[in-house]
Amino acid sequence: INMQINRFVRKSELEQESESQMAFAQTRTKIFVGRNAVLEKIMDYIHDTTNDPLIIMGPSGSGKSALIAKLVHEIHKSNPASIVLPRFIGTTVKSSNSLTLLTDLYQNIVKMPNISFKTTETITDKTFTDYPKFARYFTELVSTCDIGDKAILLIDAIDQLRSNDMGRDLQWIPQVLGKNIKIVISCALDAKDLVGILDTRFKTRILHIPPLSIQEGDEILKLLLKDTSRALTSSQSDEILMKFKKLGNPLFLKVAFEISRRWNSFDPPESTILPDNIEALVEQYLSS
Repeated sequence: INMQINRFVRKSELEQESESQMAFAQTRTKIFVGRNAVLEKIMDYIHDTTNDPLIIMGPSGSGKSALIAKLVHEIHKSNPASIVLPRFIGTTVKSSNSLTLLTDLYQNIVKMPNISFKTTETITDKTFTDYPKFARYFTELVSTCDIGDKAILLIDAIDQLRSNDMGRDLQWIPQVLGKNIKIVISCALDAKDLVGILDTRFKTRILHIPPLSIQEGDEILKLLLKDTSRALTSSQSDEILMKFKKLGNPLFLKVAFEISRRWNSFDPPESTILPDNIEALVEQYLSS
C-alpha cells in the first residue's frame, strides 16, 4: 500500500491530469459502433500536410466525445510514436476553464522532445492568469512550433466552457499550425456563439457528424443489453429503434435503454411507449 501511495505522490499534476483524461477516454469507447467514414476523414486530416485545425460539429448527444475518445486509440494504432493529448472539457478541474486548460496544454507541449518555437510574447507567472495575453502566447506557440514527433491535440466539448469564460472568444485557437502538430476540436451545434465564430474562422475545416443508422442503433442496443444481461421483447426493441430512427442520436438511444431497464416482458405495449425527442425522453426518464 505504501508503495502505491508513494507512486501516486510522486506523480506530477501534469501526469495526473493526463492519466485522468486517458481514463475518461477509455470509458467512452466501451461500446462504440459505426462512424467509420467520419473516423477515416479525421485520420486523413491527421496524416496529411495541412496546417489548420479541424472542427467537429454535431448536435448534443451525437457522440462527439466518444468519437474523440476513439481517435486516441486509432491514432496510437496507426502511429505509436505520435504524442496524443486528449482533453475532455469539464471532466476534471484543470479542463473546466480556459486558463487552466491552456496552461496544461502549454506545459505538455513545451516539454515535448526536440521541440522548437518562436514567440514575441514574454511569458511570466502573471501570464498564466491573464487570459488575453496567454491566449496570444499559446496561439504563437502552436503556430510556430516544430515538433520532432507528430503531436495531436484532441479538445472535446468547447461548448462546456462556462458562459462567462473569456476563452469562449476562441482566440486561443490558431488558424495556422506549426510543423508536425494537429488540433481536432469538437463543439455542439446548440452553442450558437461558438458555432458562429468557428464557421467564420474555419468554414472549410468543419466536419459534421451524421446521425447513426437504424442498423447501427440496433447493434448498439444489442451490446447494451448484453453488457447488462438484459433482454427485451421484439415489440419493446422495435419501440426503441423506431423512435431512435428519427434522430439517429446515441444519447437518445442510451436514455431509451435506461428507461427500458424498468420494463417487464409482460408489460402491455401501451405502457412502454417512448417520446420521439430527447427533451421529452429525458423528462420521462427523470420522472419515472
